[in-house]
Amino acid sequence: MHRFAIAFFLIAVAAADAMAATPCTVNINGPDLACGAMYCVNPPQTGVIYTWTLSGGSGTVSPTTGMCTTVSVTSASATLTVTAQLCGKTVTFSKTVKGCPTGLSDCCLKPGWQITNVTSVAAVSGYDITVTLSGSLTNVLRIGVDLLNESVTFSNPSCGTAHALPSVITSASPSTPGTIPSTLPVNNSHEVFWTWLPLMSINPTRQLKFHIDFPPRPAGCSDALHFCFKVSVTTSTLTPTGSVCSTCEVIRCVDINRVCLHCE
Repeated sequence: MHRFAIAFFLIAVAAADAMAATPCTVNINGPDLACGAMYCVNPPQTGVIYTWTLSGGSGTVSPTTGMCTTVSVTSASATLTVTAQLCGKTVTFSKTVKGCPTGLSDCCLKPGWQITNVTSVAAVSGYDITVTLSGSLTNVLRIGVDLLNESVTFSNPSCGTAHALPSVITSASPSTPGTIPSTLPVNNSHEVFWTWLPLMSINPTRQLKFHIDFPPRPAGCSDALHFCFKVSVTTSTLTPTGSVCSTCEVIRCVDINRVCLHCE
């Protein structure tokens, strides 16, 4: 009887380990109309590798990995699929999305710039973020960054439960190249912007640097930070009747895994 109990216990532990190494069922949260829209997995799971693909139509998916992505579909419709992978096991989920209606302005579909790189460097009380914009765009009046959300998840339930964090940009640097200073509307804002007079350009690149506050990682625990931000670029064009301003926006999400080695 004693041997039977031990064997049963080992089988139960093995089954639990197998379940823990399998990604949970994943759904896609996002609108039906994919015109530069953001889509995220729900619920997100720490340690899982998420890969996004588009099939059955044409369009763009950026980035192709991570908990969230931005999608623009140029055909009538397409299928957006996310694949969750953990320990060699995969789970997939798909969502049919509609293409952008015809007649939208070039600014919406072809803004003339894109986010080509986002880096994060650990600093005191948070992370220094550098966003690189690339393209060929002139008559730029203003570039703004709006922090949309922050959240944290934990690899071990004993470390805490997933929850939202306050979205705060505490400082920012001049844009590069150049020395255009940054402006925070209020202290500890979720928004920062850079304004040019005379007008400037994004050609070939321009970098935006700002600092986001994050709470420290709990002692003895690993966690994953997730945040999304919106970059807005406003151009000013002179016409016979005066200046016309146009603003285009792109949303990008970032995951930062903070690993505690030999902790859990």
